[in-house]
Amino acid sequence: LILDTPMTRETDKNNEFGSFSSPVHALSQLSMWTARIGFVHNDRRKLAQGIRAVQTRLDMLSQEWEDHDGIGNLFNGDTEAAAIDLQTKIDDMLRLTEEATPELADDPCSTPILHSKVLTDSAARLFELDNFGLGSTPSAYSDLCSLTDVLTELLQTYYSPDRVQTEEFRYCLYSWIALQSTMEYLRGSNREYELQKALSATTTIDRMVLVYDSMMLHKEALR
Repeated sequence: LILDTPMTRETDKNNEFGSFSSPVHALSQLSMWTARIGFVHNDRRKLAQGIRAVQTRLDMLSQEWEDHDGIGNLFNGDTEAAAIDLQTKIDDMLRLTEEATPELADDPCSTPILHSKVLTDSAARLFELDNFGLGSTPSAYSDLCSLTDVLTELLQTYYSPDRVQTEEFRYCLYSWIALQSTMEYLRGSNREYELQKALSATTTIDRMVLVYDSMMLHKEALR
């Protein structure tokens, strides 16, 4: 999928990333989007690691928990009906606690009462995906710059030395690795068209912008 595509479009004068005044300007834009993508990708990895850690601790502790407050007995019987009613019961209990102790709301030293939140469809979908949407590719466990270095070394025999040493060549490889890191999240979703658009992008900057938007959606779902 790695193509010798231009850095930016030379037509479409009205587009923000279309016509640049100089190659230096174009490289500056590529560098900016590379940094943005790198930050968001690392945030996605940290969020997924945090979710995995919480799940592991809950699995370990659930074997030792005892039902001291009787909450576990509230939902005996129909599990489907219990699931529907669970959110309301929890919020009612939190509301009653908050009303019974109004002084806590004005006490800066008290721990705030956090209300439970219903998972959005996009967030709930992550539990059905491999590694919460990161997949099992190397990008799920490493930063994109390191993977770009590895890929550059592997492709040296297929390109001329002059081509490999250019900055735009590295940015092009970076954009493809970044795109691969979003495939698990986009594939099969209602935004799969973003993946198709990125695969057919004719410039590196177009691909980077599409990848960044997809990563931001994934990050928000993880949060």
